[in-house]
Amino acid sequence: MSVLFLLLLACSPDPGVDRDDSGGPGWGLEVTVDPDMGSLLWARWEQPQAGEARVEWLLDEGWVAGPSVTRDRGPQEALVLGVPFGVEATLRVVSEEDTSETVTITTDPLPGDLTHGAVLTSYEPSWDPASSWVFTSSVGMTQGESWSVILDRDARIVWASRSPDGRLTLQPQVSRDGEALLIDHNSFYGSLDGGSGSQVRRLAIDGTELALYDTPGLHHGFAETGTGAIAWGATDGGGHDSLEILDTDGSQHSLWDCEGFFAELGVVQACQNNGVAWDAASDGFLVSLFATNSLVELDGDGQAQRWFGQLPQAWSFSEPGTAFWWQHGAHLTDTGTLLLSTHSSAMSDEIMVREYSVDDGGERLTQIWSHGDDERIEAPLGGSVARLPGGNTLHNTGNAGRIRELTPNGELVWELTFPDGTYLGRATPIEDLYALLP
Repeated sequence: MSVLFLLLLACSPDPGVDRDDSGGPGWGLEVTVDPDMGSLLWARWEQPQAGEARVEWLLDEGWVAGPSVTRDRGPQEALVLGVPFGVEATLRVVSEEDTSETVTITTDPLPGDLTHGAVLTSYEPSWDPASSWVFTSSVGMTQGESWSVILDRDARIVWASRSPDGRLTLQPQVSRDGEALLIDHNSFYGSLDGGSGSQVRRLAIDGTELALYDTPGLHHGFAETGTGAIAWGATDGGGHDSLEILDTDGSQHSLWDCEGFFAELGVVQACQNNGVAWDAASDGFLVSLFATNSLVELDGDGQAQRWFGQLPQAWSFSEPGTAFWWQHGAHLTDTGTLLLSTHSSAMSDEIMVREYSVDDGGERLTQIWSHGDDERIEAPLGGSVARLPGGNTLHNTGNAGRIRELTPNGELVWELTFPDGTYLGRATPIEDLYALLP
């Protein structure tokens, strides 16, 4: 949006905006809806005197404050984040010395075929305090609309970006530095082209495109490494999967050949990955192979170090009935445990979470925590799981359309749901929306 256009908006009164001039004089607060992202609001005002100031907005429960910024006297502007689509919000500017008049404005309706979710369970005292928002996707699995969205704790959509026609977004995630959104544009399912047109987009929350990576063959998972390289599971369309790396200099190379690894084990099934996780402790990767209900851990050179699940020579499970099946979102936590979303058994679509200790000496996985078995939430497709900073766990149930927060003792403290038929992609917590500005 050009500077001239912003100035014109700031100078033009909006008949749809209600103003209360009961605040301090001389502010001239104006609020407009961003023309490209209808939930983002621009506040512009005349700062009466130099000092810290912040924009606050009121929706339901109380005033929500944006970051305080030291500002000069004179014209100022700020982008306001976190307001849901389709609501009436009241805004004001608060400085060290004074408070502006208030302005009430309505954000744009939800775009496309999106709908707000509903909260089924909510116990705020036990929420993770560093996880105010959730980044996920709402997916039309074949030839449908695919959106990346940010949700608030009331299951309302506060940000949305539509994927291009013929592209699905299954694995949206926050960049490792917490300063950008990474969104996959998957053509494997979106255009049925074998993934030849798949890409990953690095995006700021104001819509600024920071980078666009070509990831040919991408059909499910990708990950960002500690150096900023992009890794993804690629297919040639004939059952041959590999782990590809796009380095920061723009060069691409194959790190691991799944077909060759299977040949060494005598496995004749096709390789089909659905997840890639980079592990900071080892600078390696955990590759999830859903068709064989297995995981393979690779070092930084692409050498298989150990593997789990239903492959020959895989590590065993210490207890019967604790194996994972049709797993999604598998990764090694900061404490070295293995955490994943899984079906409860080989013959069930019931989705749950399992966590294992990894015993190198005994080459076995021992379940140390689980949740969701016997709750009868069925999800034939998808799922993800994340350990939150405070120790809670965020579980996304894929095409069951739910996101759930669980305490370490298994208490369900937050659950939202979307209409039947909604497929939710990977869910990632966000602490601060303003960190995602360029």
